[in-house]
Amino acid sequence: MRKVVLLAIAALLVLPTFARAEDAAEILAKTDANLNNFSNLHMTSTMTVKASDGTAKVREIKVWLQGDSRMVKFAKPASDVGIALLSTDSKTNFVYLPEYKKVRRVASHVRNQTFMGTDFSQEDMAILRYADEFTPKVESETATHWILELTRKPGADISYAKLQLTVKKENHTIDKIVYHDNSGVAQKTEERANYSKHQSKKGEYWTMSKITMTDIKTGHQTVLENSGLQIDLTLEPDFFSERNLKRPVQ
Repeated sequence: MRKVVLLAIAALLVLPTFARAEDAAEILAKTDANLNNFSNLHMTSTMTVKASDGTAKVREIKVWLQGDSRMVKFAKPASDVGIALLSTDSKTNFVYLPEYKKVRRVASHVRNQTFMGTDFSQEDMAILRYADEFTPKVESETATHWILELTRKPGADISYAKLQLTVKKENHTIDKIVYHDNSGVAQKTEERANYSKHQSKKGEYWTMSKITMTDIKTGHQTVLENSGLQIDLTLEPDFFSERNLKRPVQ
């Protein structure tokens, strides 16, 4: 009898743990889906790179997204026109530099390096669904937000050991991400703001019009401001290809 009672108590103790893990997975799944619930999209982003001394450099980029694929082409300033980036999934990245007139595949060991002097790496720009690479748990919550701790899955080819996501309960959108390295040290923060709701052929989804990435150690900062959103476009079958990567920006 005593053994039965002990087993029952043990079962009650582990049940909350299982429920919490399931809740975290569901939250992250809804968050991933909510940010990718479209056939494709195109937008223009103004990228302002701010140094810690207050100086700034402004660029304009054109962005296309469809499924796991992302195309980024630089439109301004003139010195950067023609530079382009293609991600066909979170691990496969190509870059085109007009100066060399060649498409080059980005080696996996440099995907986490800063891209074009910004605070974004090519790896950052290629991550579209966090559940693919990370296992979530609920770290804490408030009346309005969940704080999720995302731990890198075994074998995942990604440089961050852990992410901390602040997810809004109202609509499963991400307000903030803290990126941690393999030592568990926070490296940079990403803040997302000015969300708007849209309706695509697939249903409802949300986009942010402002993203601020900050290097915690240096204070260096990159701000993306998005505009001109278009969804459910008719794109050529080979749009997300190395050949199209070399074509002039439209």
